[in-house]
Amino acid sequence: MDLIQSGGVDSIDPSLFEKDDIVYVEVFADDGNELGIGVLSEEVVILNTPPQAPQISITPMFPRIDQDLICQIDVESIDIDSDTSTYTISWTKNGVPFSSTESTTMVGDTIGLNELTVTDHWVCTITPNDGVDDGALSESYVTIGGGNLFDGTFGTTWETLEQAPSNVFSLMTYMTGDFPYLWNASGDYLSFYNPIDNDWEYITTLTPYDGIMKSMAPVQDMLYMVRNESIYRFDPNTESWDTLNTYSGGDDINQTTSDFHGRIFGYASSGSIIEYDIEADTVQEYVTGLGSLYETRIAYDPIEEALFFGAYNSDKLYRYDLNTQVLTEKTSIPESPLNTIFCGDRSGHLYVAGGYFGKTMWQYTMASDTWQQLPDLTFDHGNNGSCSVSEDGHLYVGFGTLLRLQRISLGMQ
Repeated sequence: MDLIQSGGVDSIDPSLFEKDDIVYVEVFADDGNELGIGVLSEEVVILNTPPQAPQISITPMFPRIDQDLICQIDVESIDIDSDTSTYTISWTKNGVPFSSTESTTMVGDTIGLNELTVTDHWVCTITPNDGVDDGALSESYVTIGGGNLFDGTFGTTWETLEQAPSNVFSLMTYMTGDFPYLWNASGDYLSFYNPIDNDWEYITTLTPYDGIMKSMAPVQDMLYMVRNESIYRFDPNTESWDTLNTYSGGDDINQTTSDFHGRIFGYASSGSIIEYDIEADTVQEYVTGLGSLYETRIAYDPIEEALFFGAYNSDKLYRYDLNTQVLTEKTSIPESPLNTIFCGDRSGHLYVAGGYFGKTMWQYTMASDTWQQLPDLTFDHGNNGSCSVSEDGHLYVGFGTLLRLQRISLGMQ
């Protein structure tokens, strides 16, 4: 055996040994005159150190049903023993193990597009192995976007839910299956509603600027907001905000909406539609020629691949085609104005509270450019509320300063 260290140090530099080495220590007592007889420790075998977790991702980042899912390694595992790692890939679909995979670069790295359904939640897990031990695993997930979940029918009665802890000014504009809670921004603070427990929780994390009507739109498990000439992102997992980018044109106290391609949309007081691309981290502005609409309500629809929007205090409804960039005016709401309560189901319909006061709610069907009335709400909706369609099959309406929340069922395809 080799002497690797001597002296009065009671620890060994790890760079001096490697896996499978046998290490022991011999200790001598010294009374200042001479050394005593050495005492040997038990031998220790240096064991294997498992590899660290690799960095992985699923492509595409924002999938639709017409694209295969591929799980890939972006950064290989680090193994301090310098062992070569092999990898095992596993998938779950909506929490259930899935084994009918295909292979592109690695065994089992691909889910064929024929296996994909809108709103399915896919998780890829990659586990490294150095020939001795499994290392730390890595996970990546995506949710299949596409909309067209709802058939346009609705229930006959509204259900009154637990009262909110603060004003229900800004429910998230759409609630995907990635979110267990319905988030609401009220002034400088946030709260969320739990549909399973029928209760609210208030959090003290401040929003990134002063103001009202701070609607947020979901992409995967994050919420985004286009306001105050800034692109903001809220992480519900850490309850923290980031400022991602900026735009020009002034704040319009607008809603924020999102699509299934990783894009966020808002409206500037200059009259431009603001588009933020998450993956590219870029901002693009589309001039509408309409000027400031003030408290602009806006919703995205994947069937139309268009934005529908209008001022809260006007009866006019506009359609902006995202492919052709053509703006058209649609049939006005029968009960003017549009109101701040305005949201879409991403299935060809809008839901709007007509007028400044009253109990009416309207459904707009994009394909026929027509309006029809829903059953009356229980409470006067006023003009400071909000609404959201949830992929669990409900339309939620928040009643602003009344702190009330109601929902009605929506028919699903």
